[in-house]
Amino acid sequence: MGHYQQWNMKIDEVIEITHSNIIDILKENKGKIILSRLVALLNNKTKNIKFHSKKKLNCLSKYMKHNYGGILKFLDDYSSYGIKRTNNDIEVILLDLNDDDFFIIENENEWILL
Repeated sequence: MGHYQQWNMKIDEVIEITHSNIIDILKENKGKIILSRLVALLNNKTKNIKFHSKKKLNCLSKYMKHNYGGILKFLDDYSSYGIKRTNNDIEVILLDLNDDDFFIIENENEWILL
């Protein structure tokens, strides 16, 4: 049986904070970054935000895992981010959807960018 968690912020507030921080991080890293590094930087950038009253639960990645299903699911739900699986890593890419030469063809296991 799960335990009720009292979070200090609503999901829509956290989504806005998450988007702005992910975009900033990706722009600082030339539009792409390894997922584990992105999560570490997100947690670091948002460490002063009080998501939860318990210190051990007070980080963005734990909030997103509990309330959204995780950072990867979050990234996958929005078309402004691309997810590329490489050998042992997952790379996150900031997509420019305003680019006229940009097309997404979804394959069952990967993205193909033309």
